[in-house]
Order: sequence, then structure tokens, then C-alpha cells
Amino acid sequence: MHPPRRCYGDKPREFLAKVGPSGLLPALELDGRIITDSATIMATLEREFPQTPLLPPPGAERARAEVLMRLERQLFSAWMG
Repeated sequence: MHPPRRCYGDKPREFLAKVGPSGLLPALELDGRIITDSATIMATLEREFPQTPLLPPPGAERARAEVLMRLERQLFSAWMG
């Protein structure tokens, strides 16, 4: 097993108690539920707070945003590797 990545530094003990020893970022706690996947966090925020959208409405701009988000995840994964 690999040690947790600390690319953003050490995390407070209280944070690790909520998200686990990996200290994954980003992290969202909503209604007692901890979410650490950025795409799931964004979808959850979009659903729970529709008055403050994070993404363009469905259509060409949304499709482009989704392509760019997938690219970001690929680049981040390569960087972490």
C-alpha cells in the first residue's frame, strides 16, 4: 500500500477523521454525507443549489465543459502518477 499523498500538505486531525487517512481533496460534507470525488461534488452542488449553477446549461457549452473536465482529470492523474 502506498502512503497517502500529501501534495497539499498535512491535514488537521479533525479533517482526516471525516474523510479518512488519505486526506482526499476536495471534500464536501452535506447532510452528514462526505463526498470526495470532484465530479460528484459538482453534481451534488448543482442539484442541491440550482440557483447557483456551476456549469453552463445543457447544450454545446455544457458539452465543451464536460470535455475539458475529463481532460483535467486525465492531466491531474498523470501528474499524480
